[in-house]
Amino acid sequence: MDLRHPDTDSLFVATALVGLSPQETTLRPGLTDCLVAGRWLTESDRAGVVLPAGAAAKLGIPARLDRPTEILVGGRPMPVVGIFDPEKLDRLADLDGERLTPVDFVQMSERRKQGPPDPEEFEEYVHLSTRNVALLPYGYVMNAGGRLYSVAMGLEDAKQVTETLDLLMPRTALTLFAGTGERVLLYSTIGATAVGGLSELFIPMMIAALIVMNTMLGSVYERGREIGVFNAVGLAPGHVSALFVAEAAVYAVLGVVCGYLLGQSASSVLVRSGLLPGFELNVSSLAAVGASLLVVAVVLLSTVYPARLASRMAMPAAEMGWRLPEPVDDRLDISLPFTVTGAHARGLNMFLKEWLTAHTEVAVGDFSCEDVRLAPDTGNIALSCVAWLTPYDLGVSQHVALYTTATDDPGIFSLDVRIDRISGDRQSWFRLNRPFLNLLRRQFLLWRTLGHTGQTLYNERFYHQVTR
Repeated sequence: MDLRHPDTDSLFVATALVGLSPQETTLRPGLTDCLVAGRWLTESDRAGVVLPAGAAAKLGIPARLDRPTEILVGGRPMPVVGIFDPEKLDRLADLDGERLTPVDFVQMSERRKQGPPDPEEFEEYVHLSTRNVALLPYGYVMNAGGRLYSVAMGLEDAKQVTETLDLLMPRTALTLFAGTGERVLLYSTIGATAVGGLSELFIPMMIAALIVMNTMLGSVYERGREIGVFNAVGLAPGHVSALFVAEAAVYAVLGVVCGYLLGQSASSVLVRSGLLPGFELNVSSLAAVGASLLVVAVVLLSTVYPARLASRMAMPAAEMGWRLPEPVDDRLDISLPFTVTGAHARGLNMFLKEWLTAHTEVAVGDFSCEDVRLAPDTGNIALSCVAWLTPYDLGVSQHVALYTTATDDPGIFSLDVRIDRISGDRQSWFRLNRPFLNLLRRQFLLWRTLGHTGQTLYNERFYHQVTR
């Protein structure tokens, strides 16, 4: 718009006429330092203009503004109430870090024609030059056909800022910047819209949970014989149920990862093909992470009942946890739920002797041994030692004997443990034997993983070291 001096006929072409409300001068204290002469607009001003220093000089307006001066703005006389320094105004930044002058949308469109902006970099706006901007009352600019691009609100403290945003954000889809003391925060409605339909997913998630539970129940019933094998090799019911939970966890993680990749790929194809105009893809949204964790949680919760059912099938008439029998006269007699064939009975005892011998050092493992002996006894095998249990400051020691005894079935041997207390109080001795026996039971499971070659090797060691 042309700004003309009525007396000298000097002309200044303004790029834009910016409506400045009086409240903006109080919201931005730095504006006071930008004034060269005069003042900013006030609420009582229905007409008035604040010019950049270069424009005032071109129009022949005195730098100190020591006498009333008017210019023609769109053919209407308008008093000049102030002159500002455009360089100082350029150094002021809004809450979003941008300059205070309006965005030059013509330059922005020309720049975007040269190529789309890099999505990984923040796009800076092109602002109008402060040298070509005249400031007028807000009402005048709006009546002249102006448009509203920016609104600033002044509040008393950070608490009032937060309360106002809580009321405003659900009612608008704008991205707002708020200053709370020394920090500037960005508020957006993206997070709110990401979880807005969570209640509508309740029924689909329940259906998915029932499908998963039905699938796992079918898997439990189909693998009844496999569960029996697990029980036969010594797995506790809790271990059997943990196998099904671990299986469900693997399916959940694989499903979430594959679904996420498939969803992101499909969304990218739709965006690039232009089938969904205006649709923006946010691959780093926390909503995707929350949805993935929700799916994993639903799958694991749906597996609780099938896993419990599997544990009951593993040992229907026994307790979920293994319990020690009550000692009689400082002695524990325990029949282990393992059997071994005659071909490998000697190798098993040699394997256990090697394990006990490795604990003859005090600093190794959860216990230490001494006087480890292995000898055949009238067709049976006896493995014995003196064990000290940790913590050693309790002074708990015991004599441990493992008997491999022939059963009524030909070639089948049973395993029994006899433990006699030597020192330490009775209560601590009984309590510390549970972890000790769990370690012993674990060795039987490791023995079954050696295979035929490894078990045969231990049989040969038995003949070379014991029977010679």
